This record gives sequence, structure tokens and C-alpha cells, in this order.
Amino acid sequence: MAEQLSLLLRLPPPGLVQLWTSAQIFEQIDSDNIHHFIEDRRVERKSTNVQAKSLAEYLSMWSNTQPHGGLIIVGIDDQGRIVGCKGQESHLNDLESCGIMCPDAKFETKKISVKNFRDENDYLLIFYVKYHADKLVETTAGKAFIREGDKRSELNEVVKREIRIAKREIHHELEGVGLRFPADFDMPEVQKFCKIFSTTRKFQQQKSIAEILELAKLGKRVDNIFQPNLACALLFGNDPREIIPGARIRVIKYDGTEEKFGTELNRVFSEYVDGNIAKILFHAKSVIASQMRSFQRYDATGRLIIQQEYPEEVWFEAIVNAVAHRSYNLRTQNIFVKIFDDHFVVESPGGFVPPTTAQTVYDAHNPRNPYLMEAMMHLELTFNGFEGTRRMRNAMRAAGLPEPRFRQIEAQIHQVHVVLENNVAFRRYDNTSENMFGISATEYHAMSDEEKQILDFLVVAPNINITTASLITGRSWPTAQKFVLGLVHRGILVISTAGRKKHDSKKGYTLAKRQGASSS
Repeated sequence: MAEQLSLLLRLPPPGLVQLWTSAQIFEQIDSDNIHHFIEDRRVERKSTNVQAKSLAEYLSMWSNTQPHGGLIIVGIDDQGRIVGCKGQESHLNDLESCGIMCPDAKFETKKISVKNFRDENDYLLIFYVKYHADKLVETTAGKAFIREGDKRSELNEVVKREIRIAKREIHHELEGVGLRFPADFDMPEVQKFCKIFSTTRKFQQQKSIAEILELAKLGKRVDNIFQPNLACALLFGNDPREIIPGARIRVIKYDGTEEKFGTELNRVFSEYVDGNIAKILFHAKSVIASQMRSFQRYDATGRLIIQQEYPEEVWFEAIVNAVAHRSYNLRTQNIFVKIFDDHFVVESPGGFVPPTTAQTVYDAHNPRNPYLMEAMMHLELTFNGFEGTRRMRNAMRAAGLPEPRFRQIEAQIHQVHVVLENNVAFRRYDNTSENMFGISATEYHAMSDEEKQILDFLVVAPNINITTASLITGRSWPTAQKFVLGLVHRGILVISTAGRKKHDSKKGYTLAKRQGASSS
């Protein structure tokens, strides 16, 4: 009884059954709430005409659908009527035995009493199929399916392989490649890595390059010949695109806040960055840095400071993560870096590796390419576990910017997007001068540079005096006073702290709009 009470207390309110998990629905579904459960990301409804072969395909579908699998309710027709299962016992026995056609599926069944659409006593057969976290589940016919929205979608061989890699059935990064060693490799970078690896491992005896690379899981020796694997080729190959055509980064900058196409194409910069991982990251870093904006500001002491559009450590970490954790099984897909006026996006091929989700990315550590990542850690290109994502979050907070947003784009071929947002609306006065200073953009542009510098200062400081205005404009005290009093005369500034004398250096001025807001 206590266990039942505990379960009931954990359930969302009955009016929010859309929040129930598949397991919760299976536990609580009955004749009173059955009408709430239409077909969605958790539920599939079938009439008793469904065949065991078809039902086995739905067992595969729910077994491969994160995070909780799903249910099959047998006894409801395409019009949503409860037709029930009464009188179909022989056929139902066949349906309950459909697991032999999908042997890796894990499921439970039960029957619930209902009234059918004729108001007769009847029952429904419910299947609860659990998500299989460790294996791609196929039917005995070699077919595999997944749920997308409220539809069943058959997976092609590329996607099936992608799921097997994510679930560690296949170690893609350890597969051999057709490159010659050492002829096709960047040997200075290989030697640098081997030296670091040897120092870290504290080997007592000197080892050859081939021995060290084998210990690092970057290949194996066969008949004294070193055979590099995919991880080794990506890290140190002269041209990794011979193996993975999409092993590159494309940097695109757009004019505006969204991507446009055709006659409205707004792309203003585009460049591909190629090379092995040991070099591509630093090349990409310089290319991206050249397209980023910086903003000049005065702090409260009158000191000029330069603030980057985004902290460099954040956007660079996002790119490092994309290179380390992307799916290289999606051979032709690139990493994209897209720069907009108000946000910055890194698009990486492949979804999150289960059980990591967008909600657990700061606390979960499930690398898709663990040996590649470990080698990158030796080269100090990435950090252990989820340290990198936490550093990103902390740096954005310190810069007064929103936390990074992680999301998975749902399609047969998933992508992970990392989105950084800036506060350009508070930095670009040509668009926001009316909101910030109580003047129009036209008035702002007509101002002198000295007047703009005074207003810039008041963005971060509560008030300004003539002495500070003189320092930040580089003008004499009397000249700076003329600029300040001119802004007072036009109603943009008001006196905030009165001085004893007409030319008192302690007299302060603030934005008239700010003063009005505080007094109201």
C-alpha cells in the first residue's frame, strides 16, 4: 500500500497526463483515463486486425526510441473507437508471442477492462516496450525502426550503424584506415604526442613510436608494421578527408539574425578549414576570431576596456567539443560554425550519446569517441569529463551573457547545436539609442564623438562628473563641461548630485531617462 501511495504521489496531475512517462502510463492506465492517450511520442494504438509481424516492427520502434520506449494499445481502431479484444483470444495469443520476431525487445503486457463503443464489457491488450540503451533492436527480418513524432520510421543502414556506434556496439574510431604510416602522417605532431604520452605514463623503458601509438589505442602492429586507425588518421593524418570527406569545419557569417536563401541570401563570409585535428582547431580559431566583434566600454573609474562579443574560451570549447564528439560515421557531413548578429551556433553531426541529453549535458560524460578524446586530452585540446561544458557556462555567466543552449535537432540523422547568445541589443546604440538614452537613432548619429563617449560611460556607471568626462574624452575641463552641459540643455542628462559651487568638480550628472525611471 505504501509503495502504491508513493507511486501516485510521484505522478503528474491527472490533467497533465501528457507529462507521464511510458512506464507511468502502463502502471496507471484504466477505463477512466484511456481516452487521454492518443497517438503521440509514447503511444501507438492498433485494432485487433494488426498482424504479429507488424507488431514486431513496433517492438523494434519503441526499443530504439529514447528515453522511455513506449506503449502499444491493441483494441482501438483508426477512428479512435474502442472496438476491444473480446472474442479474439487466439489471435491475441499470436500477438503476445510476436517477441520471437524481435528477440532483443524487452516488453510487458497486461489487459485492462473497458466498455467498447457499443457499451459492452470488453478489454484492451497493452504492450509496454522498454528502451534498449545498449543495443540497436532489429526484427528477425533485419529491419529496425524508431519513433519520430507520432510516426514509425524505418532506419537505413547508415542510421543503424550510427546508433550502434552511439551504443558502443561498434567502435568506429578503432577501425583501420587505408593510409600508409608514416608516409601519410604529420610526423612532427605524432612525435610531439608520443613525447607527451610517454611523460604522462612515466615509462621506465624507451618505447618506439609504433608501440606508443598502439598503447594509446591509435592503431596496432601487425608483423612489425603499424596499421593506423581512424582516430589516428583524424589526429595526425596529412589529409584526413581522404578517409572522412566531411572532416572539416565551415565558418559562415551572416548579415542579420537569421539565415536566408535565394534572392535574400545574406551570407557575408564563408571559409572552409581543413587539416588534422592537431592543426584544424587553431586554424579555425584564427579564422573565427577575425569575424568576431569587440566592444569598447568605460568602466566606473573611467578606464577604457575592450569586451569581446563572446568569451573566446567559450566558443573555442564549443568547437573543440564538436570535433571530439561528432559522429565521423556521417562521413560527408561537416561541422558548421554560423555567426549571426545576435547569436553564434556550432552544428555538429550526430546526436547526443545516450543517456546524455540537452538537459544533462553539464553533468553527464558519455563520449562518442573515447580514444580520440583521450588523445586530445594528452595534447591539452580538451578536458576531462564535463569540465569543458561547465567552464563554458561559468565564463558566459561571468561575461553577463546567457548560458550556452544545447539542443538536438530531431531527424533520422541527428545534429547537436550549441547556441551562444550575446547582448548586442545593449551594445549597438544605432538600434537601441531611443530605449537606452531617450533619443532617436538619428539624434545619436548626429552627436559628436565626445558626446557619444560620455553616453557610453553612463551605460556602465550611475553618473559622471566633469573631471571624468575630461579624462574619457581627452579634452580640457572647460571643454568637457560644455559637452556635458550641452547634453543637459537638450534634456538627455540631468544633475544627479549637486555641488556647492557652479564649477564644483563633484557635481554629478546621469541619464534623464534613468533618473525619470527611478523617481517613478
